[in-house]
Amino acid sequence: MPPPAALHPTACQHQSTLALVDLMRLQSLRALPTLAVWLAVLCAASPARARRLLDDAPAPAPVPSSPAQPFSLPPLPYYYSALEPWIDTETMQLHHDKHHQAAVDKLNAAVANRSSLWFGGDVSQLVRLAGTDAVPAEIAEAVRNNAGGHYNHQVDAGGAEQLFWTLMAPKDDPEDNQPVGELADAIWAQYDSFDAFKQLFNEAAVARSGCGWAWLIIGADKRLSITTTPNQDGPLMAALVPEPGTPVLVVDVHEHAYYLLHRNRRQGYLDSWWNVTNWEQANEYYAAALANY
Repeated sequence: MPPPAALHPTACQHQSTLALVDLMRLQSLRALPTLAVWLAVLCAASPARARRLLDDAPAPAPVPSSPAQPFSLPPLPYYYSALEPWIDTETMQLHHDKHHQAAVDKLNAAVANRSSLWFGGDVSQLVRLAGTDAVPAEIAEAVRNNAGGHYNHQVDAGGAEQLFWTLMAPKDDPEDNQPVGELADAIWAQYDSFDAFKQLFNEAAVARSGCGWAWLIIGADKRLSITTTPNQDGPLMAALVPEPGTPVLVVDVHEHAYYLLHRNRRQGYLDSWWNVTNWEQANEYYAAALANY
């Protein structure tokens, strides 16, 4: 009788991959090629195939927050490679596992002894206090940068679990990716066409000097507006930004979001990003924002 790995290589690869990826992350062993070879032997797969499986495996579930660690990093809602060829796998890994995780870690360190700023892990509530006297001066900059960085990637004001990450998704027809629903109607009504809106949004995103974000927000007048913010600021920081509002759509224009694939060509990154923009999710954020005003 043939061994189980020969009978069911796909199942074996999948189960072994998940177990080994968790081990490698816990032990910081991702770079060791011997584990990829071990997986290949176990699963009767080639080392290259095993390596691809390891690289593409989804992030493990976040460690539950504790009283001293009120904020946690959720896993991506898709595989690291799901947005290829528009957003490359390595960028997704580094952006989520390193840059976003660093913001969460620094935020937890800043508020570790200040339970009044934990808000049950709802970082949107903390972001709203940035720039106000409610945040002690000695941690004001850490909260602004790291609560902002965590929020901009993760939590929207309507209570969804993620923002930037869920506003991207693999598409069946990426080159014909269009707005949908009430948001589509609002974009056409206010900007005359999707192409006109894209041009204005691209111009704003490219013009944002240095690091930052480009946003489509809805204001108290229930109208859409294109705006940008520097560093990790965002439209919920009413005390700090010139144009506050509720996020509907956002793109990260920090270089770590695109440099491995696009180098210094931010416009090329934006052209790719439109192919994976999750308009269904953006429409849900738009509806929630309208309901909150």
